[in-house]
Amino acid sequence: MKNIKFLMLIAFSFVLLQSCSNNDDDNDKIPPVVKSSMKLVQSFEENNHIIEFYSTHKNFMVGYNPIEVMVKDASTKEYYSNIEVSDFMPMMHMPNMMHSCPKSEKFDKKEGIAKGFSVFTMLGNKEMPWKLSFTYKVNDNTYKVENKEINIISPDRAMLAKGNKYFLAYIEPTNPIVGINNITTKVYKMESMTSFPEVKNYKILLDPRMPGMGNHSSPNNQPLTYNANTGLYAGKVNFSMTGYWKLNLQLENEKGEVILGNAIDENKDSSNLYWEIEF
Repeated sequence: MKNIKFLMLIAFSFVLLQSCSNNDDDNDKIPPVVKSSMKLVQSFEENNHIIEFYSTHKNFMVGYNPIEVMVKDASTKEYYSNIEVSDFMPMMHMPNMMHSCPKSEKFDKKEGIAKGFSVFTMLGNKEMPWKLSFTYKVNDNTYKVENKEINIISPDRAMLAKGNKYFLAYIEPTNPIVGINNITTKVYKMESMTSFPEVKNYKILLDPRMPGMGNHSSPNNQPLTYNANTGLYAGKVNFSMTGYWKLNLQLENEKGEVILGNAIDENKDSSNLYWEIEF
């Protein structure tokens, strides 16, 4: 009897060890605890994988786009729990040239999701498409995806203020309210066709107006200043009522000199640097 019990114990231990071993092998390909809460924009099938791109809208748009990437096995449809995305390079293919846009230099990773962003600077079409190349890693294996065409559409309102190679990408608020709102942006400057470094320590003057309501403004707005901890420019905007607002902007350099945008006066009812909001 003792021998039988001993043999049963050995058999149970073997099954337990085998189960643990199988779990270790599958650790990189189990459904992640957290899936993207954003909308699926586009997916590609490459290398027996399905690579999914998520963002806040159903399409990539001109302006700031948060991006989440998930990868699953094309056969089993199981998501990988540990993925990395690098060398992220959107390129606009024009007849005589190509250029990129501001984008994440590095994607953060957590529980099966790689998180980054891209600031698309213009629309794409069949004659001048945007194409995406990137590298991704799963199960310690590295793969490349090259020149996958992506769709970029125009939002209902202007969410990217630009001029003289500067790009001011509107980020928040995405759901504005009547009253005081926190407002954030990032600022970039084009140095080359593929280099768009962040601009730090500038200031953005803000003058919100309602063109359809006598071009009136609102009180208690605050300019956007740079926060080194977040990497964002942050300020306050007061929407005193619902409707269409034009957020007139002026960009000041570190010396306090206005280098982009004009003030509103009796001769000019808007700046040539602006965002638009309607809610």
